[in-house]
Amino acid sequence: MTDEAPIVTESTLTGKVIDGYISGATVCLDLNNNYTCDSDEPSAVSGAGGSYTFTYEGTIPEGIQILADIPIGAVDEDLGPVNKPYSMLAPAANPEVVTPLTTLVSQEIQSSAGQLTPEEAETSVKLMLGIDESDSLLGNDFVANVDADLQEKATFIAEVLAVTKDAITSNPATSDLTPADIAKASVQTAKSITSDLIASGSSIGLAIEEVATAVTNVVSGEINNIVAASKSGDGEVVSLIQEIKEGKLIILSEGDNEITEDGVLAFREGLEMEFVYFPDAVEGELVNIVGEDKVAMLVYDGPLANTWVPIDWEDSDYRIADNGKWTLPSDLESTGSKITENCAIFYETGIVEPSSEICFIRKDVSGKQVRDVVPDFCSDGEGGVSEGCDEFADLPSGSFVYDATVTIAENNYGGEYTLWGDDGWSGYLDPAYHDDQTIKGFIDAFIADPNRYAFRGDDCNTAFRIKSYDTVERSGLIEWADASDGNCSSGGFVWAEVDTVETLPFTVETVGSEIILKTQTPVVLRVNNPDERDPYMIFGQVPNGLGQDEDGIYGGTFTPSGSKLTYAFTGNLDYAIFASRVFVDFMLEQGGNPVFPYEEFLAD
Repeated sequence: MTDEAPIVTESTLTGKVIDGYISGATVCLDLNNNYTCDSDEPSAVSGAGGSYTFTYEGTIPEGIQILADIPIGAVDEDLGPVNKPYSMLAPAANPEVVTPLTTLVSQEIQSSAGQLTPEEAETSVKLMLGIDESDSLLGNDFVANVDADLQEKATFIAEVLAVTKDAITSNPATSDLTPADIAKASVQTAKSITSDLIASGSSIGLAIEEVATAVTNVVSGEINNIVAASKSGDGEVVSLIQEIKEGKLIILSEGDNEITEDGVLAFREGLEMEFVYFPDAVEGELVNIVGEDKVAMLVYDGPLANTWVPIDWEDSDYRIADNGKWTLPSDLESTGSKITENCAIFYETGIVEPSSEICFIRKDVSGKQVRDVVPDFCSDGEGGVSEGCDEFADLPSGSFVYDATVTIAENNYGGEYTLWGDDGWSGYLDPAYHDDQTIKGFIDAFIADPNRYAFRGDDCNTAFRIKSYDTVERSGLIEWADASDGNCSSGGFVWAEVDTVETLPFTVETVGSEIILKTQTPVVLRVNNPDERDPYMIFGQVPNGLGQDEDGIYGGTFTPSGSKLTYAFTGNLDYAIFASRVFVDFMLEQGGNPVFPYEEFLAD
C-alpha cells in the first residue's frame, strides 16, 4: 500500500491594471489581506497595456484580493508618470481588471469581514456611485470599451486614493504605523471619502487640485480616528444575539442631557452609556423596541457630579414617513427590529419594508494598550496624564470594539430624511422676531440681512449663511465657514475674519407634503465633525422644542437609499463608539470612575 501523492492545484491569474493602462505596478495575491505584496506571495510587474500574469499553487481561499501596488515612476498611458504612490484591489475571483472601481468593491468585501460576495459588493458600490445596475465593474475594461462615464469616475477615485495615502503618510500622527498599516488605512479611508464626495455630487466638475484640497482637509480632520481604527485591527462577523439579550453591547459618547437635581431641571455634560438591550430578542424575529432605550449618564459637574443618572430620552428625530409628513418614530406603527447574526434590521414605518440596517464587525482588542485603542483617554488636557490612569495598561480578555455599517433601505422618497427637532430650542428663527416659521421665511431672513449667519456642528463649530435664492428655479447658494475657534455660548466667531469660505448650491424641494432645503454636506463640516457621514444637509419645519404650540426651522440630514455609512471604531468619545461591557468596565476603572450599577439599571 502506498500513500497517494497530494493533488496540487495551480491557478494562473491574468489581467490588466487600469486607470489608464498602468505599467510598472507590482501585482500580487494578497493572501494575508494586509494590503502589501509580501515576498512570499505570488506577484508580477505589469507591462505594456497594464497586463500582468502570475501563478499560484494551491486553492485560493474565498475573500482574498489581488493587490496592485502602484509606485512613483509607474506609467499611466493616459495621464503619464505616477507622482503619488497608491494601491488598488480586485477580488481574486475576478482578476481580469484591477481598477479604482474594483478597489471599492474589494474594500466593501473587506469592510464586511468577507461576509459579502464580489457580486453583492459590486451591487453596493454601484448604488453608492449612482452607476446603472446593468453596468459591470468587475472584469470591465472601461478603456477598451470606451465608457467615458466609468473612466471619469475611475480617474476621480484614483486621485482620491493617491492623495489619501500621501496625506496619511506625511502626517506626524502616523509615524509609528507600519507601511502595511498605512496602505490598509489609505484604501479604507479613501473608500469612505469617495462615498461621501460622489454621493453628494462633489466629484462633478472638481479639478484635480480641488480634489487634493478636499481630501487632504478631511484626512487632516480625521487623522487621530484613522490611527486608532488602524491599531484596533481587523474584525470578524459574530452572532450578537446573546450580547444584545444581556445588554453587553454598549454605545459610549460624551454629550449633555437634561437631568433633575433636587426637583430642578438642568443641562449637564457627561459620559453617556446606552445599552443595545433587547432581553426578549429571538434571532430573526421582530422585537418591539419602543421604550426599550436604556441610557445613563456619568455626570461631570453640578450636585450629582461623579454619579450615574438614568436618562429618559424622548423622540427628537423626525422622519418623513409613508404619510408624507414629518413624524416621530414613536408615532409610527409596528416599530421594531430583527436581530440576524451580526445585524439589526429596523422597521420604523411598518413591518413590511425595513427603514435601515446596521451590521457590526467585532474587533478583539484584548491585550492591546489603552493608548493604542483610545489615544486621548488618559490625557489631563494639559499635555500630561491623569492621575491613576495607566495608558500602557493591557486591555483584559473579552475587550471587544465594533465597526458599524448602516444601510439605508428603499422607500417612497429615495432615502431617509431626518430632522433634529425637539432639542430644547426654538429653531433657527426666533419666534419673537420671525412670524414666518417656514423655509421661505428661513431663506428670507438671510437675504434681508447680509450679515446674518447661523451654525451647525458640535459647539457651533461650522457657520453658514444663505447668499442668494432664485424663487423660480427654487435654488440658490449657501456659504460655509470654519467656526471651530468659537463656540455656541462665547460668540467668538466673526464672519468678517474668515479666510476661506466654501460655497455650495442648494435646492428647495417638496418631499411628500413637506418643504425642505437640501444641500450637499460641506467638507468643512466633515472636517470639524468626523461623524458627519450623511452626504446631504437639510433644513425643515417641525414643532419647536420648547413645548410651544408653534413650528420652528431645524437642521437635519438626507441619505439616499442604498447608501452605506460606515462608522469605524476610532476611540474618540466625542462621537459614538460601540464596545463590550468588559472593555467599558476596564476603561471606567482606568479613569477613576464609579462602578456602573448594571443589575439595578438593567432590571425590568
